[in-house]
Amino acid sequence: MKSKLILLLLIFIIINCINSEKNFNSTTNDPIQLSMDQNADSLLLDSKINAVSIGIYKDGKKYTAHYGELDRGMGNRPTDQIIYEIASVSKTFKGVLVANAVLEDKIQLGDDIGKYWKEDFQNFDYDGQPVTIGHLLTHTSGMPKLLPKSITELFSDFTESLPFKVHVF
Repeated sequence: MKSKLILLLLIFIIINCINSEKNFNSTTNDPIQLSMDQNADSLLLDSKINAVSIGIYKDGKKYTAHYGELDRGMGNRPTDQIIYEIASVSKTFKGVLVANAVLEDKIQLGDDIGKYWKEDFQNFDYDGQPVTIGHLLTHTSGMPKLLPKSITELFSDFTESLPFKVHVF
């Protein structure tokens, strides 16, 4: 009995050493990729999270990585072609990008949004006042909350396939 336990322990140690060696050899020296790997691993420990896709753009270089499965046990790994809803997180992205642009004197919060369009749109004003960058950031433009009827019809059947319908539209 004692020899079987020792043999089992030895097998366990050898398997762990082999797996550790594989993980060690597969890791990268790139700190951004390493950070993505570590953060994805910690996120996937949560039983409510099946898959994680991470994208970073830094110093002119694009990093993307995908982890886990879209549906647990199905083997359908995320790819660059997967369309995700990012919902309110986009407000954070938008705020950071605009804040940087303001700090770099590229735009002003009081600028009319029409200043940045190639086409001439005359109908983006509210009560005779132009819609500004600041209005869009604070959701105070006065623009209607509902999209045109043809688009709002897409939202009548709110399911997981909605992002694909909107993307195709």
